[in-house]
Amino acid sequence: MIPVPLGRLHHLIVDCPDPMAEARFWSAVLGDPITYADDDFTVVSASTAASGLAFQRAPG
Repeated sequence: MIPVPLGRLHHLIVDCPDPMAEARFWSAVLGDPITYADDDFTVVSASTAASGLAFQRAPG
């Protein structure tokens, strides 16, 4: 019997004070675009359907 995956990694989420600054940096390093952004949360991934890095605002 072949095991069936129970889930998948969606995003690795990192707390930070400035999500857009982090996303811009990692977008340049990885060569992937910023696929989602608002004031408190950004995502860098190959596409909107791919797993990636996410950054959420966490003051302090």
